[in-house]
Amino acid sequence: MEKDDLAWENSDRDVESWERSLHNSDIYRGIGNLILKYKPGAATKLHLPIRGGYNMFYRLEYDDGTSAAMRIPSIVKFPEEKVRYEVAVMRYVAANTTIPVPKIYHYGTAAENPTGLGPFIIIETLSLDQTSHHVLDANISEQKVELLYRQMANIILQLSTLSFPRIEWYAAMADMHLAQMTFQHNDAVLDEDDVVGVIDWEFAYAAPAQFSIDPPWWLLLKSPEYWPGGYSSWMEAYKPRLNTFLRVLEEEEEKGKRPDSSSRAGDAAMPLSQLMRKSWGSKTWMINYAARDSWAFDFIFWRYLDCAYFGPNEGGDYQRRLGLLAKGEVEAMEALVKIKMEEIYVGSSTSMTVFCVITPNFISPLQINWSDILVNYMSTEPWMTFPSCPQPLPPGKSSRPNMSNASGLPRDEPVGGKRFADFHLGGKVFIVTGGARGLGLAIAEALVEAGGKVYCLDMQEKPDKEWDEAKSRVVPEWGGSLSYKQQDVRDTKHLGDLVAQIADDNGQLNGIVAAAGIVQTTPALEYELEDVTRMLATNYTGVFMTAQAGARAMMKYKCRGSICLIASMSGVVANKGMLSPVYNSSKAAVIQLARNLAMEWSPVRADGSGGIRVNCLSPGHIETPMVLGLFEKDPGLRETWTKENMLGRLATTSEFKGAALFLISEASSFMTGSNLVIDGGHTAW
Repeated sequence: MEKDDLAWENSDRDVESWERSLHNSDIYRGIGNLILKYKPGAATKLHLPIRGGYNMFYRLEYDDGTSAAMRIPSIVKFPEEKVRYEVAVMRYVAANTTIPVPKIYHYGTAAENPTGLGPFIIIETLSLDQTSHHVLDANISEQKVELLYRQMANIILQLSTLSFPRIEWYAAMADMHLAQMTFQHNDAVLDEDDVVGVIDWEFAYAAPAQFSIDPPWWLLLKSPEYWPGGYSSWMEAYKPRLNTFLRVLEEEEEKGKRPDSSSRAGDAAMPLSQLMRKSWGSKTWMINYAARDSWAFDFIFWRYLDCAYFGPNEGGDYQRRLGLLAKGEVEAMEALVKIKMEEIYVGSSTSMTVFCVITPNFISPLQINWSDILVNYMSTEPWMTFPSCPQPLPPGKSSRPNMSNASGLPRDEPVGGKRFADFHLGGKVFIVTGGARGLGLAIAEALVEAGGKVYCLDMQEKPDKEWDEAKSRVVPEWGGSLSYKQQDVRDTKHLGDLVAQIADDNGQLNGIVAAAGIVQTTPALEYELEDVTRMLATNYTGVFMTAQAGARAMMKYKCRGSICLIASMSGVVANKGMLSPVYNSSKAAVIQLARNLAMEWSPVRADGSGGIRVNCLSPGHIETPMVLGLFEKDPGLRETWTKENMLGRLATTSEFKGAALFLISEASSFMTGSNLVIDGGHTAW
């Protein structure tokens, strides 16, 4: 929501008039005497007052070099509460942390202030060497950034441990948003750099614990809506700074090792640094950011959240969403717009922006509650990722959580309120080896289409035209993305490092598809040792080490993910006409590997890790680049293979997208240690 220009202008006029009345000698003398009453000493100078956004600041300097200051609220609503709350926060923080907080000499109500200027607070003035105002330095050294971030990290870490039993922040925020929209004027529809102290506690408030796990926006000193190039450019510049901040935060966590430093936001097992990584990777930080900043809500919602929750919206326009509103809600919206249109002739502003509230239809007309929308539809729990897009519900159908899922199935979503919710991968991260082309690429596309963030790993430095074409087919509005990284699965050391890095960058890893493989058709009597070693290094060892690296990352971030190993029907039967005993036996080994890994990794452990499902997908004959290469060597092989299955043809890679999505998603939540054979009936007769 934009600011109310009429109210803003009136407020500025009142504040300026009030400020002019303060500049006289009697006022200054009274202020100096009041400060001396609570901090006695030999005063040398009362500095000229400084007007901030919400306070007037008077500093009295003493001959010993110290200073004390009196702050009084300017023309604001509820000045008594403002001062009282600030004092309470400062004392609470000082008593429960080691954060440097200015000393409070005294505070009082308006009745206790002999100057007649209202409620006041007299505090210690911190001694610092301020050589300039804050400046964005694009060339700041990594060493200096680490020094500054380390101190901020320690402060944030301590603040994150403070808790309150019940704050109802979202409910209060919802009321304020709707009050502004309803009652505002017409444009509503429009030396070593040490930290010596933390100030401005008047802006502190008890917020949901989830706020502490969102990466701090101020790492770049400029919020995304004011960043050149917008949000995408801001996020690109922000990421390396975030990595630096999280590194020093992890070091501060190691120093502290307090028992309570990990128990926040309902996830006692994960430290703050890991929760921040997860919030950044899943983009759940955007939900809280949009909720806090009404001026940013409209853009963030339509650009990043609308499609993630409500499905494709090609025009990014509110009119596509009107069908989600009940009849009474549409009528209430039209009545509100009519009122705002009539107000357009009052005041100087003539611009107008239509503000549309999209609500689930379990909310009754005229009782729209933003907290219901944000809490029930845009979950802010730190272990949650984007839910699937809710569809319009039939009359009488509730989108409240389905209690049939109370048995604790590892789902992010309640079942029954959304179309094929179990297949949705929004906000989740996946790796596909052998993802540059063929079956691996087709599976990667399936995961992206379901909303997943997919990294394709393969041997070549850059992917070929087939991958580029797949990349061009990605629909950003569906929430998924496709990236490529060069990686040979036989280089197991670098493979493990790369998988760990991807997980760390995103704060999670939800699935692995091990599709890298090679084939060599050679009679058994003619195989050389080097041929066997090369084949097994890719088809078995590479698959095993890929699964191991993925499971380690899932265990670290306690992601109950899914691992899909691409085997083959050649691992089940002697594939007629295919003279490749090493390839065939390597696929049989992969099937047995999946069973053993499932036995180890599927049980949930005491620390919350585990719960990882491991299954195989065994295709029949497919027209992939690898298979077409075999046909060039043996032209009669195509005819032989097509006759061996019941459908009388070869498969295409796209015919395995649904099966792979089933195995990777929560739709197969009770399936592990299994081998899904899709071969056109080849092995059935």
